[in-house]
This record gives sequence, structure tokens and C-alpha cells, in this order.
Amino acid sequence: MLGFALTICTASYAQTADSTDQSFLGFDLNKQRKLTVLPSIYFKPETNWAFGVSALMYRRFNQKDTISPLSLAGLSFSYTLNDQVLFSMPFKIFLKEDNYRIKGEISYYRYPYFFAGIGNSNDTKYEEDYGANFPRFAITGLKKIKKRIYTGPKLFYQNTTITSIKPDGLLDTLDIAGRSGSVTAGIGWELEYDGRDFIYAPTKGYYANVSFLGFNKAMGGNFGYNLFTVDLRKYFNLGKNHIIGLHGYSSSIFGTAPFNKISQLGGDKIMRGYRKGEFRDNHLMASQVEYRTPIWHFFGFAVFAGTGAVADNFEEFNTDFLRYSYGGGFRLAFNKKERVHIRFDYARGDNNRQQFYLTFAESF
Repeated sequence: MLGFALTICTASYAQTADSTDQSFLGFDLNKQRKLTVLPSIYFKPETNWAFGVSALMYRRFNQKDTISPLSLAGLSFSYTLNDQVLFSMPFKIFLKEDNYRIKGEISYYRYPYFFAGIGNSNDTKYEEDYGANFPRFAITGLKKIKKRIYTGPKLFYQNTTITSIKPDGLLDTLDIAGRSGSVTAGIGWELEYDGRDFIYAPTKGYYANVSFLGFNKAMGGNFGYNLFTVDLRKYFNLGKNHIIGLHGYSSSIFGTAPFNKISQLGGDKIMRGYRKGEFRDNHLMASQVEYRTPIWHFFGFAVFAGTGAVADNFEEFNTDFLRYSYGGGFRLAFNKKERVHIRFDYARGDNNRQQFYLTFAESF
């Protein structure tokens, strides 16, 4: 598959009152960037030429609130010459001295996707394209109930229309849940412990999140299943902000979920090096370790490795199916004081799988 991207970084600034002059190659390190924009141009056979933009904005809703982390709102938009559209607006909002946290996304996709089967044995790297349109809405509202402990409800909605499948492919010939489209509507609850010193690039502390979403027809969906996720993280500061991060993640589906909503290995967060969904099944378990150097001027570096697998049930997890991933990347300080970084990673998996990632914030 042929593809390349051209990105340009632009920013607007707000000067801190107590900073001293410091610059590097004409770049003022003491100015806190309020906006970063990354235009992009790329070509893929399934999309033709694509043009897009990604933007990240941050602010505090109350300038007197120095306890709440920065609230972030992102925007990603792409349009291709095949009349395909990607639009996503994720957000994280922190309010009232970090007593309230709101996170989620509003998205719309009209784009080609890939399907490589269900299970953990896709060693031939087989995949087939399918087209899908869907709006997506997700929101979680958390309230602090004790020091570092937050809890609250969450909602999710996605209405997927399958617009095309490969003739005589897996989706065409097998009875796969969701192959003709799906509506998934769920309500659930989340419990979070956050002992990190920074939200977006921690140097020390613990983080734990347990989440449940129940999907049913009473909410307007046409699939009934339950989704449980567990997210555990630990950070060690080896001195002078040389950081070791440990991350464990699991996702479990109980019931019948459409193929595009079951647990998926890969992506830019964990098991980098695999396209998200290259391996998918009811259950996912994965872990990773990452070393991060301090930001020098406004550059940093990281190396990482991970392992994980998917399975239809817990009894099928064993070392024979463990996948591995490894890689490294650069970090660019978007806001050095708040430790918000732009991240560029290159990662590899088994059978010469490889992926590039350019995004905001650390993977965990």
C-alpha cells in the first residue's frame, strides 16, 4: 500500500508572566502554545488523494483555577477525492478545581475500513476492504468522591451503515454479526483512581480505570452485550525526568457484539505496530513498557515494547498466541509547563508489520 503524509505545524501563543528569555533556533520555549494545527496530504489506493487538518486547543475555563489540568479539545478532518470523510472532535474537560471531569467525542465517518477476520491467527496478513458510514457520540461525566478517586456515568451511541463489502470475502460468505450494519447504544459506569502528577505525560504515580457499558435494544440498539475494560498504569521517575511507564489493558465482551465493536488489538495507544482491528475477538489482554527521555529544549525521545493477544474466551489465552510490538519515536513540547507533547512514533510487530503515528499526547 502506497501512502505518505505532509504535515506542517503552526501555533499561537500566550506569554507567561514569570518566564525568563529562552529560545532555540528562533523558537520561544517560554510561550505556552494555545493552538497547534497539523495540515496533512496523503495518498492511498482505497482513498485516492486525501486532504485534512488536525488541531489541538487547550484552555482553563476559570483562570483562577490552578488545580484543574488543562482542558483539551481536538479536531480532525479529512476529505478524499473518492468523496470520503473523516471528522472527529474528542475532548477532555476539567472543572471546579478538578472536582469534575468530562470526556468523550463527537464524530462522523464515511470511509473505507478493513476486516481481517476474527481470532488471533491471521498470520498471512489477509485483509479485505469494506465501506461504512456512521455517526458516533460518547461522553463520560466523573465526580470526585475522595482524594484522587472519581466516578460517574457514561453513554455511547453509534449507528453503522455498511455501504460495500468485498464479493466472496469473509463478510460476504460468513455469518458475521454486524456485517449488514448495526446500531449500538449503551449506558454504563466508570470508576477512576488518578495519582499521576501530570495528566498528559506523567513522571510518577499510579492510574487505574475500570469501566462498564451495557448495550441493549431498550436504548435503541439492535445488539445486546456488555463491555468491561480495565486500564492500569504506573510511572517511575529515574531522576531528572527519565521516565519508565508500565501499562496493562484488558477489554472483554460478554454477549454478541457486531464485528466492528468487539475487542481490537493495535492502534496508536497500545500494541503499536498493528493496525487497530487486525486481530479482533471478544477478549483482549495487552501490556507495554516505555522509556521516555526528558524534553531537551522542546525535543524528547521514547522507546517502547509490548505484548498482547485476543481470544474468544479466557481459556484460550496462552503464550502461543502472544503478539509482540516494539518501536521508538520523538516528542515535541506543545506546552512544556503542562507537559503536553506532540508524538511521532514508528512501531513494528510480527511478520514485518509496521506503522507510523503522528498524534497529540503520550500513548498512556
